[in-house]
Amino acid sequence: MSRRTYIIDGYNAIHRVRKWQQIMEVELARGREALCAYCAEWMTVRNDAEKFIVVFDGDSNASPFSRDSYRGVNIVYTRTGETADSRIISLVEEMKTPQEAIVVSDDGEVMKRCGMAGAEISSVKSFVGKLRSPERRGSGPAFTGNDGDGLTVAERNKITNDLKREWGIE
Repeated sequence: MSRRTYIIDGYNAIHRVRKWQQIMEVELARGREALCAYCAEWMTVRNDAEKFIVVFDGDSNASPFSRDSYRGVNIVYTRTGETADSRIISLVEEMKTPQEAIVVSDDGEVMKRCGMAGAEISSVKSFVGKLRSPERRGSGPAFTGNDGDGLTVAERNKITNDLKREWGIE
């Protein structure tokens, strides 16, 4: 399986997932953090992402993060007068191999232009629906819960994989 670059239309995704939207309505920065945490969990649980780039309208002065990344997820804020849509399209069109990109957005123009450039397109619903733990398959994103031990599914999977490597049974 080839590892891909996921480019996420930040606010578009947040507004399509009720839990993230509710968090953002209380505090904008926490809504962005919820999306970025989901992307970070994706990279831990699945092995198909080379990197994640989440694009938000706005500038880095509004960032809740001290860096331009969050747990390995690259965060891009647009410049004044630039939209997230135009930045996403530019990112894809400037790639040497846009076929390695998966653009997550429900915006028609973003989907059309990035698809024409060669990127794979994913709806937000499809993207959020793909991160499921084996024991919860069909019940929603693994990110939303734990099994009472205080660990997320991704943390449990990481511990299991680390132990397998340590014990030489992988």
